[in-house]
Amino acid sequence: ALDAEAPQGTIAGCRNAAHGLLRAVYLWLGWRPLRVTEEKGSLMIGLLVTVGILATVMTPALAGLSTGSISVRIADERTTAHNIARSQLEYTMNDTFCSTPCSYATIATPSGFTVTSEAQPYDPPDPNLETIVVTVYHDSQLIVTIEGIKANR
Repeated sequence: ALDAEAPQGTIAGCRNAAHGLLRAVYLWLGWRPLRVTEEKGSLMIGLLVTVGILATVMTPALAGLSTGSISVRIADERTTAHNIARSQLEYTMNDTFCSTPCSYATIATPSGFTVTSEAQPYDPPDPNLETIVVTVYHDSQLIVTIEGIKANR
């Protein structure tokens, strides 16, 4: 299938070899080579098929990237909220004991986050124990609530 005018190892020789191999595959499959008159519009059809395949492959890939970025944002929001809640609970545990029901001072939070720390009566009733409820909000939406028990020392 190599052209006598193109020496082996050259680009022209490789191109001729590839052309001959494709021609052999076409013939083996029972396809007949296209004639020049039958090629009108074949480039357009090839481009449309290529665009269709790319669209089919890229749509789920882009949707996956979008879903992934949303998941990362939500995980970051929840991690920040949990860290704020643990810090607030630790701060409240080190604060002076107040009679229930009461609210404790809160720590500084990142932009968009708010935190509350409230003391509620311990069950069963004990004047030296209270349940501390820490709630963290992000953009006015509840993210996490944790509880702890504080003793009057």
